[in-house]
Formats: sequence, C-alpha cells, structure tokens
Amino acid sequence: MKIFLSYAHKNEQLVLDLMRVLNAHDVWMDERLNIGDTWWDKIEQQIASSHCVMLAVSEASLTSEYCRKEIDFARKLNKPIAPVVIEACSIPNDISRLQLIDISNGLTSDATLDLLNGLFEIERSVINPLKPSDDNKHKKTLDINELTFITTNATKKADYEAILGISLQTSSIQIQDIQHQSVEEVALAKVSTGHKMLNKPVFVEQSGIMIRAWGGFPGGMTARFMMPVGLHNVCKMMSLYDDKHVEAVSVIAFTDGLIWRTFVGRLEGTIASEPRYGERLFSWDAILIPQGFTQTLSELGHEKTRAISMRRRSMMQFMQFLQANYTIT
Repeated sequence: MKIFLSYAHKNEQLVLDLMRVLNAHDVWMDERLNIGDTWWDKIEQQIASSHCVMLAVSEASLTSEYCRKEIDFARKLNKPIAPVVIEACSIPNDISRLQLIDISNGLTSDATLDLLNGLFEIERSVINPLKPSDDNKHKKTLDINELTFITTNATKKADYEAILGISLQTSSIQIQDIQHQSVEEVALAKVSTGHKMLNKPVFVEQSGIMIRAWGGFPGGMTARFMMPVGLHNVCKMMSLYDDKHVEAVSVIAFTDGLIWRTFVGRLEGTIASEPRYGERLFSWDAILIPQGFTQTLSELGHEKTRAISMRRRSMMQFMQFLQANYTIT
C-alpha cells in the first residue's frame, strides 16, 4: 500500500523510527523532494497517488500549517487518514474521532502490531478488486464465481474471504507437490495442474521456510521435511549454528489460462531454541520468531500476526493485480 506520511520536521527522528516497521508498505515523506521540484505540486501529486495519508501526531504536527494543508487536501480527495500518536499531546476533535494508533510509549511488540493491523484494515478496504472502478475499458472480465482457490486449508480460505468480503469458490482436489527447493516453482507447477483439471481461473498458495545456514533449505520442500523430522529436531540441528536467520515465504500462483503470475510475500525472523506453542497456524509456526519480536508466530496468534505475515504480503499483491487487470463480476 502506498502511504503519504505527514509529519513535523521537528519529529524527524521519531518518524524515521516509525518508518522502520513500515517496510511492507511504500511510504513517501517529503525528504524525497528533489532540488528543482515545485514543492506543493509534488506534495499534491503524492497525496493523490497514495492509498492513505498517515499523520504522525505530535504537538508540532498539530500546529504545523503544512501538516494541516496536507490533511485538508487528503480529505478533499476522500483519502483515508491514519493518525499515529508519536508523542503524548492534546488531540483536537477532528483527529480524535478517527481510529487513533498510539505508539507514544515506544514501538513495543503490541504497539507495532496495533499499528500494522490498523493499516491492514485500511489496505484491504482500498485494495479490493470487487470495488467499482472508473477504468474498466481495457480490463478483462473475471467471474468471481469461476475464480477457484485450490486448498484444503480452512484458515487460508477464511483469510481470503475476509479480504474480499465474499464467499470464495474452493476446490480440495489433491495435487502432488513437485520436489523443488524453490517455493515459486512448486506453486507454479501446482496451479498449472489445477487449471488443467478444472479448466477455469484458479489460484494456489504455497508456503515454506528458507534457513540461511542451510543454503535456503528446505524451501519448497518444507512440508515434506518438517513432518518426519519434527520441530524439536530442527531446533536441535540449528543449535550447531550461530546464524539462526530464517525467511518464511508465501507464493500465490494464479492463471486464467492466458495470464500466469506469481506473488511473493516474505517474513524474516530467527529459529527459536525450542518449539514454543500457542495457536496453531503452520507446521513451523512454533519455531519462527518474526524480526523485531520475542515470541514465535504460534505464541503471537493468528489475529495478531495477520498483518505482518508473509501471506498478507503476497495476498495484497494478488489483490492489486486483480484490481488493475480485471473487472470482477
């Protein structure tokens, strides 16, 4: 999602700290203005092309003439406003009636999740291929009742339906995964087979983890590797390495028979010293600690981690692709 960040330059260091947790989004702030750019014209262009405007709320920004102009212009264009309180201050009514996200006590794990989940709600409202569009002339038509998600995973189905706000057609046909370390290659092979079997637009989602100390293994073979080996043994093997880095990958593969696309989401983290269980999400959720957190994905739970997950990242890329290329009927 493209975010325009409105802030007071007095708070630049706090804003740079905030930027570090927004790496899944395309964030624009006015330090990117080039010498020679017409300043306010550039600001208006960036606000107009953004999905939402984030206001870094502080005493300085609330009294800034320029921040006020930016917010007024965003409202004129009906852009969603995301106020993020970066320091304690008295907040005016027109801001306080919006959904405030408070990180004034620092970017703790809970504050970070609140921030990202709040943005996720905005993201899935503005990036939705089912929303009417003014630019349908050069788009293909896609019947939502024909688009089929090939999965046997009820949690994945529920996530996609929550994003779209509709019931999705699913198919539980069994497709054997090819043995390949690339998660993307496994997803492409699966969607190709699924399209041949169903003869309609289909998509699949394939996930896996890539352990840096193991050269990216198991990757596309994660499920087959984890089942016989077990999480405890993975942690034991990783105790031999100083490098505990792991990258969780989600790949959505789509085809309508003419167009073939993949959408890749990534989540970096480390392997825990031992499995730590909470809510069951994936076969490896109890050993993956997301970057910037101290708990495993399993301990954090599904609702908290939905906005930071690699699946959310691939999912929103897919939604943007459908929105840009199809008129959904």
